[in-house]
Amino acid sequence: NYARAASSTGVFGLPTDWLRWQPTCHHNDERLMKLAKTFVEEQEHWYYWCRDLKLFYVWGHSYEFDNDNNWDCIEEFAAYMAGREDIWYATNGEIYEYLQAASRLEFSVDGRYVKNPTCIDIYVDMLDEKRIIPAGKTVKILD
Repeated sequence: NYARAASSTGVFGLPTDWLRWQPTCHHNDERLMKLAKTFVEEQEHWYYWCRDLKLFYVWGHSYEFDNDNNWDCIEEFAAYMAGREDIWYATNGEIYEYLQAASRLEFSVDGRYVKNPTCIDIYVDMLDEKRIIPAGKTVKILD
């Protein structure tokens, strides 16, 4: 369903081609902390239909930390990014499943109702109000 490419983009975009999913950067990239700070400073809310979601995707292999003797770079990154309520920490599989579920939301013609036919709750920010579209439910979103 998805595969990771090895070319870093330096941006926080969502995948447009799931079989050529390009990461933001490698964990040994000299821009790692600068990108982390940019991501945190520009972090946006969850918006309607996921069009403004941002993804910081770091890739690498654990053996590289021993080979390159650079555990400190990932420890600094993890300490900086940890514990933030506005960031969802997820695996590739979780991201893929969530975005697939979000793309399946069904809106009524008048835009007042949304149906979530999936088994995953979808989180949205609609008109500055955080909402959950529960799995398997139809919800009134506008009066």
